[in-house]
Amino acid sequence: MKVDPRPLVAEAATSGGEGGPVIDVGSAPPLELGDAFHRVMEMVSLPKGEDLEEIATAICAEAGIAEATNGVVEMARLCLASELLRGRYEQSIVHREVPFVTVHDGRVLIGRIDLLIRSNEGVIVVDYKTDSVEAGREAGAAESHRGQTDAYRHAVSEATNAEGSARVLFARTGVVADVS
Repeated sequence: MKVDPRPLVAEAATSGGEGGPVIDVGSAPPLELGDAFHRVMEMVSLPKGEDLEEIATAICAEAGIAEATNGVVEMARLCLASELLRGRYEQSIVHREVPFVTVHDGRVLIGRIDLLIRSNEGVIVVDYKTDSVEAGREAGAAESHRGQTDAYRHAVSEATNAEGSARVLFARTGVVADVS
């Protein structure tokens, strides 16, 4: 059974960077690849991802992109090992794929936040991106997703009465960029 790709809150422009992907995902279509990656990150055991390969294999096969399994596994490993996520699971309350409905800039938005971290530092909204981004250009690429991360932060603020920060985690490199 094939699953429809998950909806985005806002459509973001690509970074336009040259240099191709760091991780080979074959010829997997971008929407199916992104959906499979997000489902893996939603379901993988935290913090170590000991079931990562099995989950990625099943999800990629279901999505019809079995050839992208190794790439999806590698992206998930990079995210789990990233500076942002490493060690957060024991010290924080972590929620994955948090659904929301909010009114932002006069529009009703419905979506899901990839990862929400509540800790002593406050609330951090994490948005995973499977874009290919040239090294050193992550901040600009993250900025192109500001509309989406602003909607997420607005939804979190509305629900928790706490201002949060937003970070984009680029799955192909494990690099984190602040969008707050």
